[in-house]
Amino acid sequence: MWLNNEKTQMDSNTRNYPVNRVKKSGITKKNQRKSEEKSNKNQGGNMKKNWIRLTMAIAVLAVIMVAGCKDEVAVPDDPFDILNNYLIANGMDIDALLTNWIIAPDVLNSKRDSYYIMDIRTSDKDNNGITDYFDGHVPGAVFSSLGTIVEDATLADDPIVVVCYTGQSAGHAVMALRLSGYADAKVLKWGMSGWHSDFDLWSGNCAQLDHANWIAPPGDIAAAETFGYPAIDTDLTDGAAILAERIDAMLTGGFQGVTGVTVLDTPTDYFINNYWDATDVETYGNIDGAYRIKPLEFSNLNPDGTIVTYCWTGQTSSMITAYLTILGYNAKSLKYGSNSMIYDDLTAHKWSASMDYDYETSDPTLNILTTYMDENGMSFDELMNGWIIGPDAIVDVLDDYYIMDIRSGDSHGATALDPADGIPDYENGHVPGAVASSLGTIVDDAAAADSPIVVVCYTGQSAGHAVMALRLSGYSDAKVLKWGMSGWHSDFDKWTGNCAQLDHANWIAPPGEIIENQNFNPPILDSDETDGAALLAERVGAMLTGGFQGVTGVDVLDTPTDYFINNYWSEDDVITYGNIAGAYRIKPLVLENLNAGATVVTYCWTGQTSSMITSYLTVLGYTAKSLKFGSNCMIYDDLTAHKWNASMDYPYE
Repeated sequence: MWLNNEKTQMDSNTRNYPVNRVKKSGITKKNQRKSEEKSNKNQGGNMKKNWIRLTMAIAVLAVIMVAGCKDEVAVPDDPFDILNNYLIANGMDIDALLTNWIIAPDVLNSKRDSYYIMDIRTSDKDNNGITDYFDGHVPGAVFSSLGTIVEDATLADDPIVVVCYTGQSAGHAVMALRLSGYADAKVLKWGMSGWHSDFDLWSGNCAQLDHANWIAPPGDIAAAETFGYPAIDTDLTDGAAILAERIDAMLTGGFQGVTGVTVLDTPTDYFINNYWDATDVETYGNIDGAYRIKPLEFSNLNPDGTIVTYCWTGQTSSMITAYLTILGYNAKSLKYGSNSMIYDDLTAHKWSASMDYDYETSDPTLNILTTYMDENGMSFDELMNGWIIGPDAIVDVLDDYYIMDIRSGDSHGATALDPADGIPDYENGHVPGAVASSLGTIVDDAAAADSPIVVVCYTGQSAGHAVMALRLSGYSDAKVLKWGMSGWHSDFDKWTGNCAQLDHANWIAPPGEIIENQNFNPPILDSDETDGAALLAERVGAMLTGGFQGVTGVDVLDTPTDYFINNYWSEDDVITYGNIAGAYRIKPLVLENLNAGATVVTYCWTGQTSSMITSYLTVLGYTAKSLKFGSNCMIYDDLTAHKWNASMDYPYE
């Protein structure tokens, strides 16, 4: 089944491997006669010498061969060979992958809590504006998609079961998972159709076609031929890297299927593989021109054709098709298998009826919102790209930016002893050229901007809420002024007085003690909007209306159990500095690890990043707060970086 060096060199038509040839010597009859006479004369005397020489020659040759093997190990440089050999070496041959890969609805129903169930149905077959998953899914199932299945699977804490409509596209997903380290991932047999009749797509796709291109029993299978192997277009030379690239390409390409009618109407358009036992062909017949390649021998598959595999239900053939696609073949699965062609003839392996187990529905609003954001370049990672700028980076190029000052309070007076003087802080002093705005009106006011926006607040924290709102409203290059007006001039310094070394009992000393992450249900958005853009605008408005959401470090340390606390640091930072008691460490930000039923407090170094995160979470429906001034307000003396230093004392007006 699998390629090895002997097999590839035997077939010189499939690869340009070197072939060793021996040139015959030209010995004349005269020389031959003299040689024979001399040989007879010396035979007795030289026999012993010749035997010794032969023995020594064999020994020397053996040493040379061993040395040559050590120094010149043949390494395949063809991507197909590299990938194929990698799969074999790591126990991912097709036979291993097609072991225990499917689970029946009744088994899953009795053991739901033992599996992490991922539903990849992303269509809206009811045309009601709601993705099918949200109309109904296996209780406890999480929403995913074929394209994101591997990434989403990182959240799994139990063996994975993938649910689709009929059990077919799930085969592509499970093949990707099994090749990505989730060796026990399984397909739910019959998909959601088998779970409940409300979602039945099987009954309408079973048929008895009685087609002219179906060969009646005992069938007439084409004799297997020998072919070369597909060319994989890649610059990679590492097996693991090629595999990851090919899995991504397969998933990006989506489910590859073709109907039985299409194949039967024009069977010569395809290289057709009947994935049955020989006795099954004798019992039921076969598609005209089909081969029977089971077990799967790659050398018997035509890499230049469209390889269509058919089985009983289209579920096994989906697994095979995904695997062949990864190996570089142009492959398709015959949808619904023999059930779509000879359903009445089948005595086994045929669709019967849904089990009608309970299912649950979910609010689709959050999915509408996040899908719209992801599709429009507003994923969290994209929103956090280049969001902050230092005072020194803009002081000499102020005209290149549209600077918006959102300080609307009155905390700076004529003297430090008289902080309230009836004059808004913006008017007491601001970055030259800055215009006055507010957190609540920032999006409306930004319409006047003719340059990239920089938002200025007191400390760089509330500006995070404003910049998140702007970035979600089309101003993708909006930035926070780092440290706010405090960093611009010491007359407006609110940082120094808020830095502290608390030495609090609820701060866990290094190396810290972070709680293991859990999975939670998502928040429910209270909205009637079904359009992504309108929903986003509504949620941004609600976030701005709510104002800056912050909480002090003392409050969190005094009663940490009142909050779901997210330490937004790297693991090394926790080991170096410790953490708040009971904190999780959710970086990168994984929404499923956040408890939507609690007040989510995020802390970072300065409260500026956590402000961006908090506003983002608020838009998504979480009750979220930013720990003000970050770790600077709790362990300032311990910090060796990311700490407040001093104002720049640049001119203001």
